[in-house]
Amino acid sequence: MLPLALLAVFLRTSINLYKGSCSLASLPILNRIILLETDPVDSCLGTGVKNRSTSRSHPLVVLGIILLLLSSAFMRNAVWRDGIALWSDVVAKSPQKCRAYNNLGEVYVRDKRNEDGMAQFLIALSCDPNHAEAHNNLGNEYRRRGQQDLAIAHYMAAIRIKPSDGAAYNNTGTLYFDAGAFEKASEYYQAAVSLTPDQSEFHYNLGRTFRMQGMVSAAKREYQEAVRLQPDYFQAYNSLGTLSETNKELDEATYYYSRAVAINPLDPISRRNLDRVLQTGR
Repeated sequence: MLPLALLAVFLRTSINLYKGSCSLASLPILNRIILLETDPVDSCLGTGVKNRSTSRSHPLVVLGIILLLLSSAFMRNAVWRDGIALWSDVVAKSPQKCRAYNNLGEVYVRDKRNEDGMAQFLIALSCDPNHAEAHNNLGNEYRRRGQQDLAIAHYMAAIRIKPSDGAAYNNTGTLYFDAGAFEKASEYYQAAVSLTPDQSEFHYNLGRTFRMQGMVSAAKREYQEAVRLQPDYFQAYNSLGTLSETNKELDEATYYYSRAVAINPLDPISRRNLDRVLQTGR
């Protein structure tokens, strides 16, 4: 792909082959490329008559325009295809946009570059201390590192700044769940579900806490809601199978485990559970 600067020179040279001058922006580009009927300069001057003395230079103008547009689109698309390149580009061009640092951090985390992500979340908060998503994301990183006190502090900040967002409640619930504080986890998961009832993950997490507290019917209800919202949620199907198996409902357990395996044949837990139930039923 030719450099843009070289293409620009080529394009200017081609256009200068015409008599007279006019703004490139006013040239009927699509008309020239598609119909090839009207001289750009004549159109600009309003004559609408083909200039025979310059008609041989028309292909040069058309080619220059096409190459310029394609090169620009290619370079822009290359950036947009790569999330890290995209948000790095935004940060470089608009360093005052705090949201861009948070978004870049999220892309880093998805790419398993957690330390780089954490650095971006910190920059986002130095830019805007009331950035709720950055607080929530930073809380996740501290929780991942086992720094629970710092994680809680950032989750609470996210909730204080944006109390209508269920994500921070859900993540706080997960922190308490991992610590074995199931009743406390349940409180935060229920708040998350109440605020964001269409999130399958929140229902699944609430179902887990109910199950750990021996609330089987409530757990089943939440797992079923999770698979209703997300039909390919194989973990929820597996959990439904476990509840059914515990209740000696082997046919139902077989159904749920089979659904989990059908969705994700590579999941060893669902496969092992299905094989066990099939063996038990013989």
